[in-house]
Amino acid sequence: MSERPAQLTARPPQQNRTSDEPALSAAERAEREIAQIDQQMDLIMNKSENQASLVNPETNALQPPAGRSVTPGVSAGADPAGMTQMVMNFVIPGSGTIMKGIYGTGFVQLGMAIAALPTLLLVKWWLGILLGVIAWVWSAATGVKLYNQSTARYR
Repeated sequence: MSERPAQLTARPPQQNRTSDEPALSAAERAEREIAQIDQQMDLIMNKSENQASLVNPETNALQPPAGRSVTPGVSAGADPAGMTQMVMNFVIPGSGTIMKGIYGTGFVQLGMAIAALPTLLLVKWWLGILLGVIAWVWSAATGVKLYNQSTARYR
């Protein structure tokens, strides 16, 4: 093969400057490069064949219902209170439920978790573990439900 591969360099080739042209600062060079990039992007975006490719055709099955617009890849935001309540239910059983205002269920979950400790130490260890696990799983399920309810408002 008589052709040699092009040599790639990490730096762009040096431009010949005349001695009367002052050296540019880093900010000025950055502004000049951004302006050049903007000009190049304008040339790309103003081509009619490229504009058509950026628009999703009406015949596409992924179009949202008429009158609605959807930004793809962006999910609905979560309510911070719902997230806090779920985390609190995982850490201290029943606390997130009480924060939500569901006092009956929350105090039963918290009471079961608190009662599990003396049962574990004084009565039967397996019964204390069982009581604690039931309280934690029930509280965790309630926390996930509270979180799902909080995100439904934002959909």
